[in-house]
Amino acid sequence: MGKHYSWISTHSFGLKSDGTLWAWGFNSHGQLGDGTNVNRSSPAKIGIEQNWISLKAGNQFTLGLKSDRGQVCATGNNGYGELGDGTNENKSSFVCNTTVINNAPTITCVDNQTRSTDPDVFNYMVQSTEFDPIAYAGNISAGIINNSYNQSSTLANAIFPVGTTTVVWTVTDSISNDTATCSFDVTINSQCPSDIYLYSQSDVDSFQYKYPDCQFRVFVNY
Repeated sequence: MGKHYSWISTHSFGLKSDGTLWAWGFNSHGQLGDGTNVNRSSPAKIGIEQNWISLKAGNQFTLGLKSDRGQVCATGNNGYGELGDGTNENKSSFVCNTTVINNAPTITCVDNQTRSTDPDVFNYMVQSTEFDPIAYAGNISAGIINNSYNQSSTLANAIFPVGTTTVVWTVTDSISNDTATCSFDVTINSQCPSDIYLYSQSDVDSFQYKYPDCQFRVFVNY
């Protein structure tokens, strides 16, 4: 039926892939959230909303999390204030009165970076996480940061060509879907070769193109 289930010994919930909520089981305290205290032996759709993302069945009460900025809703037994609504009155429909604190995401990039290739090598391989963000924060996990260069959560072992490349890092808040970005430039310089021994004029032209700012001696063996 759905993508997520939650149950305790007396009542159960299911979330369908369209974000709708379904409930069944014991309902003596309104823990199913359908506006009644009637037990249900088969799944019943609860309301019309399609923004449920998680449910937790407690002891004759239920907590639910919605996707709109982490809103928390509760229904059922409230004898000890389990529902968090400031009362001890049971509820048979979900009351949404708590919102998860939603900090705007932030991300900090490294400064602009300059590297040199090895002689006769025309690219640079990133060492470990040297080009990854210094820090990021918010309601997030590492799985939802990525970059514009290799569309990955890390630049480790990425290959950068000679020249300057701008990299944009993006972090996405897991609750609000808000984003934050930062960027930096990667400049890769090719090292000038020493004396070069070639076998044709076309090879000479090719090397001059690859090293436009270098001075070196070329020996051609025809």
